[in-house]
Amino acid sequence: MATGIELILGVMGRSKIDEVVKALDLAITWDENGADLPETTMGHYLDRRLQTVHQAALTEVGLHVEPPKDPIYDYLLVKGLDGIARKTASFGLSLYYDPYEMGDEPETAVFGVSLISRYFPVFLDWQKESGGSGDTIVLDPETLKLIEIGRRHISSVLPFIETAPIIVKELFY
Repeated sequence: MATGIELILGVMGRSKIDEVVKALDLAITWDENGADLPETTMGHYLDRRLQTVHQAALTEVGLHVEPPKDPIYDYLLVKGLDGIARKTASFGLSLYYDPYEMGDEPETAVFGVSLISRYFPVFLDWQKESGGSGDTIVLDPETLKLIEIGRRHISSVLPFIETAPIIVKELFY
């Protein structure tokens, strides 16, 4: 079973998730096999805004972001402080709920924005070519400062992130 962890700014538990989703004008369908967050115009709008603030956050920490060649893009090319350019996944709003593989219950579901990823780096793991979900994460002052920079940028799009806890969630990939 391939698992990894993600460090998420978000909310946990079905009731809190439902409250946030409603405020964002989105909808989740819950059932015994999982939950579905259908694609919507509002969801696409939020994704595009999160991509924009992701670029701003990366630039703020000193990374060089190559402008996307296509306005509808999934990855940015980011030149790190080490001089190496990497594909980087954008901030994205996700529901983390897997009752089948991980045994999640509705109250352990998480909804928010991950700052790391398995396949491509996102923000905290920018120096890792394949992302940082398999690595040990140390919440030292430097990492906490990066989290707060990410939080500030993300909360300009998703106000609930301003007070959201930092959640570490194990995922099945």
